[in-house]
Amino acid sequence: MICYRECLLNLEKFNGGEEYKILQFINNIERIGKMIDANDNLLYCMCMAKLDGEEKRWYEDNLSLIQWKQLKSALLERFTTSDSS
Repeated sequence: MICYRECLLNLEKFNGGEEYKILQFINNIERIGKMIDANDNLLYCMCMAKLDGEEKRWYEDNLSLIQWKQLKSALLERFTTSDSS
């Protein structure tokens, strides 16, 4: 079985882009978390460590997001596009 550290190292940093990227990014964080039975604090830390560029600056402007569920929800809201026409 592949070591979770290797999975985390190989996980690309999230730097925005298309909607599927944020969904895939969050799914990958949670998949790695399941491998190691990670709690929400560890999921939060893994996610935070993999934010890059503008997305990292967005996070730094939203430091009130201190729990994984809050961060996950805010990331999805911020980086998911909606066609409300």
